[in-house]
Amino acid sequence: MTKKDTHYLIAAVPYSDNFGDALIHNSLAWKLENYDISSEALDIAGRHNFERSAQQNAIKDKILKSRFEWVRQLFIPLNSMLVAVKNYRNWMSKVKAADVVLMGGGNLISDVYLNFPLKLYFLSLFCYFANTNYAVVYVGVAKRMSGPGRWLFKRLFAAKQCLYISVRDAASKDNIAYLFGAQIADKVVVSIDPAVNLNLSYSEASHSDLSKQAYAAINIVNPVVLMVNSDNDLSFNEQDYQQWISQCVAKVKAAGLLPVLYTNGAQEDQQYMQDIASSLPDAKVVSVEQVDDLVKVVSQAQCVFATRLHSAISAFSFSVPFTVMSWDSKVSAFVEAVKLPTSMLFDFSREGMQKHSETIRLADMPELQQQVVQARHKVVNAWDVEFRDMLQRLEQYQAESQLS
Repeated sequence: MTKKDTHYLIAAVPYSDNFGDALIHNSLAWKLENYDISSEALDIAGRHNFERSAQQNAIKDKILKSRFEWVRQLFIPLNSMLVAVKNYRNWMSKVKAADVVLMGGGNLISDVYLNFPLKLYFLSLFCYFANTNYAVVYVGVAKRMSGPGRWLFKRLFAAKQCLYISVRDAASKDNIAYLFGAQIADKVVVSIDPAVNLNLSYSEASHSDLSKQAYAAINIVNPVVLMVNSDNDLSFNEQDYQQWISQCVAKVKAAGLLPVLYTNGAQEDQQYMQDIASSLPDAKVVSVEQVDDLVKVVSQAQCVFATRLHSAISAFSFSVPFTVMSWDSKVSAFVEAVKLPTSMLFDFSREGMQKHSETIRLADMPELQQQVVQARHKVVNAWDVEFRDMLQRLEQYQAESQLS
């Protein structure tokens, strides 16, 4: 279907310490390899691996926690521009070597102080000067963004080099229509997050010591992250969140399972988990230091209480029953996209978390698992069809652009 020696550049944030982005990249690269397409990663945040210095972590933590809004408003856009300038030669070399640049997946079409709008816009300029076409694929689209953010993203979508656009759920297409107009939305294909294929790309993942005992995995996130990044208007209190964790631990223990606390790898989440661990003596704390650690802790669990989106998607991929905190619209959009019952969702208000911890029944998990298995089979089959169609269309568009 594709010509021999086809090479794609996958541009997103694969080296983020939130390993959900690495799961997306690895799943997409694995899928391309199945069609004999080689690929390479480009991290638009300027990272080249997962290593980050203590100084970088400290700077990120200070910016995230700063009580002065102007600190984030100034630093984040400035950093986006500096990253593009610093990596100009390296990125141009990679862009020129690629037949097509795939921008995605992940929640890239979001605007937190112009972070992704600037980074993707600069990358689109590199594609323009390198005469390399690109596709924006499997992205989530936020429902709110600034005027400058909308302008930058609209230029990204409307450029001649943009051959194909796909989003990971119907809500994202609706947001594109609302933010950028029907003309762009009409070009958008609704697909799914590539990480639904994790069980295939990580089929040979080794078992960890955790598998010796039945356990439930409880996903921990720094609540500041939830407050800064959420697009919901619900009030959120850290004490309520800690109470929810404590009640989940007690419920899991009462059901005869080992409560296991874990994160998706982000440094600020890891630190928060360590800070609260002493108040949860019945729980085992698992440090997720690399991508495989996240896959192992989720895939071997009896059930998962997820917060980060890709904890839920990982559980879905491995047919592990889960519930998930709907702290952002992207979470509920995924559950809707894969046609799972909304009862798996709970919001992060005091009432929502309290209701979840009081009503969740671990005895119901086998029935929920059957629903996950059936939904996953349908979703993966549909994605296979869409993926083949995308490759065919990209090949066709490439041929047409070379003739024009």
